[in-house]
Amino acid sequence: MPYNVPNKFIGGLINKFLPKLPKAFRKFLERVKDEPLESIVIYRSPLDKVSTTFLQFLTAGNWEEIKRRGGVDKLFHVYAIINDKYIYEKTAVPQFKMASSADKNREGAEEKNVAVKNITIGQFMENAMKKMGDKYYTYDGFSNNCQDFLTGSLKSSGMSDGGFLKQNIERLVEETPSFSKWLGKEITDLAGAGEKAYSEVADKRGGRRRFGY
Repeated sequence: MPYNVPNKFIGGLINKFLPKLPKAFRKFLERVKDEPLESIVIYRSPLDKVSTTFLQFLTAGNWEEIKRRGGVDKLFHVYAIINDKYIYEKTAVPQFKMASSADKNREGAEEKNVAVKNITIGQFMENAMKKMGDKYYTYDGFSNNCQDFLTGSLKSSGMSDGGFLKQNIERLVEETPSFSKWLGKEITDLAGAGEKAYSEVADKRGGRRRFGY
């Protein structure tokens, strides 16, 4: 059965009245958009304990069994380090900010260099926003997640991850209860709305350190 979760419940409706990107993202991009794109290193790291606990909650403690039936040993979060100093990823919303040393040394992370095009950082992200449309801004852990975000961003500028990023989770999606998928989408929509609202307020109050710009 195709995976189809309504995207206009409470979280989706709130997001309609907020900017598509957090203020922190927009301001940071404005600051570095003319910088040449010199390098992209992509990473995949096993989901951390917080994410795994969240999935256990969504599936009423059955996550390990669902993974077994879905033929998945472990799931990965993926992200990119641009020009050896900026982290680019998607959680509940797209993130772009200064990378920390911990971002380059996450436990169990694997990495791969991407052959980059002769463009600026701004052009790279503009291409992704235009070609991916709403999928760039929204999040769904099963159908539009961090892997789709980063793969789409690279493809939009004619770059390739060589199959490094994307996991095949079709069986896992089929094994996951519909209510769990709906609840996960609703919670991440609400989290994304909260983050965007907070980013707007923090910017007005001079909250620069929190968002790294």
